Amino acid sequence: MLQDGLHGTRLGWHLPGFDDSSWSAGSPLQGLNQSGIQWYRSTFNLSIDSDLDVPLGIELGVPAGTKASVQIYVNGYQYGKFIPQIGPQTRFPFPPGVINNNGENVLAVALWAQQDAPTRLSNCTLFAYNKYQTGFDFDQDWSVLQPGWTEDRLQYV
Repeated sequence: MLQDGLHGTRLGWHLPGFDDSSWSAGSPLQGLNQSGIQWYRSTFNLSIDSDLDVPLGIELGVPAGTKASVQIYVNGYQYGKFIPQIGPQTRFPFPPGVINNNGENVLAVALWAQQDAPTRLSNCTLFAYNKYQTGFDFDQDWSVLQPGWTEDRLQYV
């Protein structure tokens, strides 16, 4: 499933299982020095008690005057597009079934600098909206719902 026309999306850079070990992109908090698109990936592990519903999201920010488009992918799904010059959304929720409450998660960010000036994120923070006691078992293996990288993606080079 292709969510957009970016080269990195076609090749599956946002998908769990993609090998990014040769990347040296740094951090979106460092960003780019000129116009263009840079991809960033990170993994994070969660260990949330199965009797808790903890809605999670990501909050992004940029320095004033930044002209950019930021696409946010979690475990292979595009879950937000942050365009600060249009705004105002800065928080993007991740629904159950996308986040692995117990285990590894993959966050990918495509930062598209739309100006010939340094462009970076000033904030990129995972946060919990709240915590709720629940009888629903959120401690499930959601990976069956999540896409993964395969060599089939190489046909889009």
